[in-house]
Amino acid sequence: MPADLKVVAVRLPPVLRAPCPVVIPVSIRNDGTDPADPVPYDVTIALGSGDASPVLFEAIVQTLEEQRLTPGRTIVVPVTVRFPCTSPVVLQATVDRKLQIPNNARSAPSQTLTVNPTAVPWLTVALRVGIRDAAGFVTFDPDGFCPGKPLVAEVVITNRGCRASQPSMTQADLEDAGAAPRPTTLRTQTYLVPALNPGASHTTLLAFATPNSAAGTSGTLGVRVRADARLDNPDQCNRTQLTGWVEKPFAAGSPPRLVLTVGGAGVIRPGEVPALSWQVRNDCSEIGTADVRILFSGSEIYKATLAIPLRATVEETLAPAVITIPAAIANTFWTTGLKSLELEVTGNGPGGGPYQISVPLNVIPEPIDDTWWTWGPSPAAAAWKSTYAITGTFANRGLVNMTVTELTAREHPTDVMGPGSDLIVAPTSSVPTVVALPGGSVSALWLRNQTWTWLARGTFVEVGPRSRTFSYTAIFSVMDTFGNVYPMVGSAPTTATVTVPFSKLNSHSEGITLVSFGLAFLVAAVVAAAAGGPYGWIGAVIIAAAGMALIIKGTFDLYDAYDPPVPDFREHGPKLPDPAAWKLPVAEDPELHALGTLALLIARLVSTQLRARQHADRAWAAFVDRDESARTERRDAIRNEHETLRRLVRATADAADEARESWEKLLKGVRTLPTHEALLQMVSRVADEIGLTGSERALVEGRLQAADRETLRQALQHVRDQGTGSIGDLARRFYESIGARLSGYEHLR
Repeated sequence: MPADLKVVAVRLPPVLRAPCPVVIPVSIRNDGTDPADPVPYDVTIALGSGDASPVLFEAIVQTLEEQRLTPGRTIVVPVTVRFPCTSPVVLQATVDRKLQIPNNARSAPSQTLTVNPTAVPWLTVALRVGIRDAAGFVTFDPDGFCPGKPLVAEVVITNRGCRASQPSMTQADLEDAGAAPRPTTLRTQTYLVPALNPGASHTTLLAFATPNSAAGTSGTLGVRVRADARLDNPDQCNRTQLTGWVEKPFAAGSPPRLVLTVGGAGVIRPGEVPALSWQVRNDCSEIGTADVRILFSGSEIYKATLAIPLRATVEETLAPAVITIPAAIANTFWTTGLKSLELEVTGNGPGGGPYQISVPLNVIPEPIDDTWWTWGPSPAAAAWKSTYAITGTFANRGLVNMTVTELTAREHPTDVMGPGSDLIVAPTSSVPTVVALPGGSVSALWLRNQTWTWLARGTFVEVGPRSRTFSYTAIFSVMDTFGNVYPMVGSAPTTATVTVPFSKLNSHSEGITLVSFGLAFLVAAVVAAAAGGPYGWIGAVIIAAAGMALIIKGTFDLYDAYDPPVPDFREHGPKLPDPAAWKLPVAEDPELHALGTLALLIARLVSTQLRARQHADRAWAAFVDRDESARTERRDAIRNEHETLRRLVRATADAADEARESWEKLLKGVRTLPTHEALLQMVSRVADEIGLTGSERALVEGRLQAADRETLRQALQHVRDQGTGSIGDLARRFYESIGARLSGYEHLR
């Protein structure tokens, strides 16, 4: 069988008083055959009256031996209850009401009684004490009492019982609490407390004069209150609660102690309003109602008016929003450096001060670093001898307005070690003076143009890199709105890669090829002149003329490779070379006919291409001037030249093919290279005969002067390898280059 815990007895005291706490022993016995499973279980007394829900009071059995209650054994469990103010009361005692014992049979777990408790009054005392200043303000619960300052006792007597109390006498004593061998009574006051109904309270304020000095006392005063001092209400629940006692130190204390704290360890940045907190700890000074001010250099930045009682601590934490920095002191306040704030307290009482303290305030500069500068995107296609833009932005991450006072950029070519080639360049516009608001920015622009020597002038030999990378570091200084000047800061670098454009590389390559062909033609012309026969002097003139035309065209291409095109605004500029106007002799010999035709076509190709170049240049100038009629005229002219080139391409290619055999036969006769003197003499004779202008002669002679024997040898070998067939390709490239200009430039559309 299981355990079976029963309530076998409930022992009531002879007198039951409501609402006094009372302990009721409840006897529990195990009438089962097994011990109870050992778990904590409850013994509960329910007190009910009428239709009201019963009030439950319980005790928990915690002892392991009592939890394992063996068969036949009885234990007594005390349960503390408070009877309600009604009568009669149904009392029911129950064991394991919460059903916590698993093997409990619960055959008779409860016992019920009906009782009639006696209603009694129950007076209690609540006491708090304070100290009153001259203005009548009372500080309750101070940490001490002040000599000569009235002590105030607030006595609250409450009837917590079930029956009205009888009028009773209350006695209050002011005592020297630390006097030996026992406290000494200094002052006594008594007063009558009227009858109090259940739940009612009576409050009285008593004032006691304190000694004018703590000398002669123990240094501790106490207030003792005894309610129902004449036992007018003898039948109460607990008379210990009729007494109240408070004791505190009794001393004059210290002068008012002021504290001023600046948030953030006393450090702010320009424009930052500090978070402040202040405190006034007053012992016994009669400050009264005081103006609490925080000052900087005599100027008020905060003020509050409030009472500062005796034995009180008055304090406040100030958000920056309640601090006001007058405009007249703003610059001085936020200039970087160490300064001080003052807390001043001035009251209207006898001990109103003023009282003052100072605390340090440190204004530190904004931490301006390279994160305040941001570069724009690197130029996508920066070209040699063309302008490209470097952009950057100063972002004001501070709290106040900032002005950029100095701004430059250090330009460093990354292919050069050390700073020897660095340049310090100012922005294209003047140094920004626009004020950057907090969170705002100021932008700057640098227009750069790189002109390193990649081709040697005169020879047009490639002597430098085709591409270079330049790094840029912004160097800036700012001043804030308060006049704080910040040191120079260097930004993180950005880079721009500048490359010789493909068009210039192509012009260089084509120019070298054309000059090589031209030099080879001149060499062949010298040989033809010396050989006599069908080639003779007429053949030499024809071949030399073709070579000089190719040299002129190649030289102009090399100029294009070195210098960028610019619009030419001159109405009557220098006259361009015009090989088509040369007086070429007629080649009567059939062996020279193809070469003669090829020379005439080369002259026309070069003349047409150079005229197209001139029209394009003048069209650009007209476009810039917004002279639409002139631009259209030049555009149409270059289109006509382009059509002429188209028609020349096929004719030139056919003539070049037909002249291949004669050309190869002529080249076989070149066994030694002529001297420079022989070449120059040939050029001079041919120039006179065919009518070269001075500028045309100078272009050809300049190429000859720049060409050494190795250059002549390489040119001759190049032409031997390429043959005349490549001249047709050159003609096609002339046509395509003009077509690219027409479609690629706005002023030619």
